[in-house]
Amino acid sequence: MTFTLATWNINSVRLREGLVARLMTEEQPDILCLQECKSPVELIPQDQFRALGYRYMVARGQKGYNGVAILSKLPISDAGDKDFAGLGHARHVAARLENGVTIHNCYVPAGGDIPDRTVNEKFGQKLDFLTEMRDHFRWDKPDRAILVGDLNIAPREDDVWDHKSLLKIVSHTPIEVAHFQDVMQAGGWSGVTRADIPAGRLYSWWSYRAADWNAADKGRRLDHIWSTGDIASTAHSSRILREVRESTQGLEVVITPTYSGCPAMGQIEDDVKALLQAHGLQGRVVTQLAPAWTTDWMTEAAREKLRAYGIAPPHACASEKTGSANVVQFAARGTKPEVVHCPQCGSANTTETSHFGSTACKALYRCLACMEPFDYFKPY
Repeated sequence: MTFTLATWNINSVRLREGLVARLMTEEQPDILCLQECKSPVELIPQDQFRALGYRYMVARGQKGYNGVAILSKLPISDAGDKDFAGLGHARHVAARLENGVTIHNCYVPAGGDIPDRTVNEKFGQKLDFLTEMRDHFRWDKPDRAILVGDLNIAPREDDVWDHKSLLKIVSHTPIEVAHFQDVMQAGGWSGVTRADIPAGRLYSWWSYRAADWNAADKGRRLDHIWSTGDIASTAHSSRILREVRESTQGLEVVITPTYSGCPAMGQIEDDVKALLQAHGLQGRVVTQLAPAWTTDWMTEAAREKLRAYGIAPPHACASEKTGSANVVQFAARGTKPEVVHCPQCGSANTTETSHFGSTACKALYRCLACMEPFDYFKPY
């Protein structure tokens, strides 16, 4: 059973119902885990989500604070919750798929501003929360399980924009990282995202206080996806979405070219602006070059649209070809020729006629069965 899963600290599901619906429409994950819903369960706006195919929900909520929800297109059943550290907060919920896989959705306390429990009660609560998570998963060993959520800890040096500067900042202190690692070890958890993207700076959170968060790019990777070892090998193609943010000026849409000289960027920007205007939305479009675009970002729905348009989609991710999504291939290395199926007739009897097609990101192929030429979107 194959499925896609997304996790997002939504910071009020009712306030950002439209953004959640947009993610559901554009990315279409089979399962969406939300943290910091800030809503009683009965007030979560399910009608629109059900209309988009998310007919199942398991959630825990409270008015104005915390709250976690698992929304799914696939049938799920309630698998309970845990009140780690006895805080009385809605910070954990679990759901079980029909194939037996359990999904844990967690929202670890942020921990306040001072990394000292003697003067900051919230920091102590965070450490206690993690300690009880460790003990729970040590004695109730998970199997066939996935844990996602805003864990509010950036464990690695390349999970923050400046390791040395943040060593004394809550979310990256050595004691938090040690507690984080203890939870992983106790439950036999493996990090999915870093298995897919093993090297390089990677963030999932940026401060809204920055005048231009995108240009500053001072982020931290506080959101995580873990899995137990028995299913870790089945996980692949992780990515972090940063395309849409909401600010006091309206929406900010971030677009990244397939390569820095892409001639279509002006037209894409105009199309996005026209679409925003057509829907009565205020916003701006920002072109971003880093992190560089890779085919790992391409959804299955996007691949199908390419095929329907007559372009053969990449049948491998950049990380699958190079071993890392951060490695860029500039030329073929004499490897075994790729089998590229014709988007017109589906035949595998095709041949490359030019390494560059209508644009630099595509190669030109010809089908030897139907004799039609076609573009192939290169996976690197």
